[in-house]
Amino acid sequence: MAHNKDGWEVVEGRIDRTKSPPRVSRAAKKAVNGRAEAIVELLRNCSVADLAQLPISDEVRRGLANVAGLKKNARNRQLKSLNHMIRESDVEALEQALAGGTPGEQRAQEMDHWRHRILREGDTAIEAFVSAFPDADRQQIRTLTRRASKAGEGSKPYKQLFRLLLRS
Repeated sequence: MAHNKDGWEVVEGRIDRTKSPPRVSRAAKKAVNGRAEAIVELLRNCSVADLAQLPISDEVRRGLANVAGLKKNARNRQLKSLNHMIRESDVEALEQALAGGTPGEQRAQEMDHWRHRILREGDTAIEAFVSAFPDADRQQIRTLTRRASKAGEGSKPYKQLFRLLLRS
């Protein structure tokens, strides 16, 4: 049984107004609105490359690009508009796409795991990383690995190793 966007039943291409549309409780509306607001906040923190990988419309992408340069009241209006556009789209698909974090956050986590593995295992892990990421600079990774293992966690070489792995 098909329904139009207002909830009315559609029979043979015509709206059947004999039956009233199903009522949605205020709590259910607030829950959907809260989910959409959370998604908009996550999307605001995404890079352009991350947004390109997500299942959102071009209109939402343009709106997110415009938010940064707006003053407070205009920004709030734009966020409200984005919230409405997100509610009209497939909220579940967006939540699923963002479940593990943004694509950039997922990549950072993956590279952090590689950094720990490289520091723990040494050359075998470096070889595995280079085979997984052929563009990686093996010699620079080895140099930073030696420096990071001597300096310890939180040191400059430790952070430089992470940045190098991210660029690979």
